[in-house]
Amino acid sequence: MPAHSRLIGFSVVLGLLTACCALQGGTVPARGLRTVTVTCVVRTAGDQPIAGARCLSEGVRALTDEQGVARLPGVPVGARLLVVSVVGYDPVNQPYTASADLSVTVTLVRKAP
Repeated sequence: MPAHSRLIGFSVVLGLLTACCALQGGTVPARGLRTVTVTCVVRTAGDQPIAGARCLSEGVRALTDEQGVARLPGVPVGARLLVVSVVGYDPVNQPYTASADLSVTVTLVRKAP
């Protein structure tokens, strides 16, 4: 196979990979891309911590500990979305802007019976 054909094939595969990641809400790692650590703090409306909540942003995910805290290292800088969910509570999509390490507090509300 000629070299230019292999290059075109590689470009097509890379384009599909990028599109797929974008549809999944993720990013394609790039050399030199600056990232931050996002601390996800999950509380009830009564300001109690929620353990075991799933925090997700840009393909980085973690569960909250007993204090309702999860750390998400490696989130790319820029306008982002933090998705938080746990059984028994309504999920929350919290937009934020990552320019340096930061903490995002999310209050979850119990699902209606």
